[in-house]
Amino acid sequence: MRVTAVIFSLVALLGLFITADCRWGLIQLQLRGSEAGSIVGALAFFLGITASLLAAVLAVIALRRPEAKGSVFILSLSCLLLVSFAVVFIA
Repeated sequence: MRVTAVIFSLVALLGLFITADCRWGLIQLQLRGSEAGSIVGALAFFLGITASLLAAVLAVIALRRPEAKGSVFILSLSCLLLVSFAVVFIA
């Protein structure tokens, strides 16, 4: 469970980076057309939020096991990612 949660957190982090890049244009992406950046940004945004929510759910499920030392870190990471997505969306 924890390994899967870490993988989903990494996917969410990638989605956050792509969303922030499409929002603020930090790196010039090879996008064709006027709406391409909006489409890529929206897909990365929803992919990141979904992956972060799945990571949080898997970390909560892993907390119920007796060997739940790393699950608290994974849960805090996925909650931080969710807050980061909210900041990118609002800012």
